[in-house]
Amino acid sequence: MKAAISVLRTEGVVIVQQGKGVFVRDQPDARPSTAAPPATGEDDVTMKQLTEVLAAVRDLGERVARIERTVFPAPPQAGQPGE
Repeated sequence: MKAAISVLRTEGVVIVQQGKGVFVRDQPDARPSTAAPPATGEDDVTMKQLTEVLAAVRDLGERVARIERTVFPAPPQAGQPGE
């Protein structure tokens, strides 16, 4: 799992914050990838696993965001009546 997160971090897909966790960026960096395209066999398996990890990280990011919105609702905007 650490290796997958490291790859995602290198690719600019996630941000790691010490003591807080790993967060998915809204959009990955626009940097071109310096990695060579996968060949066959084991590389295909690795890419499939990375794709699955990325999907899981995105899902977790969305779930955490929903929880945060529930636990920490946004304060009322200025000029709007509060509760």
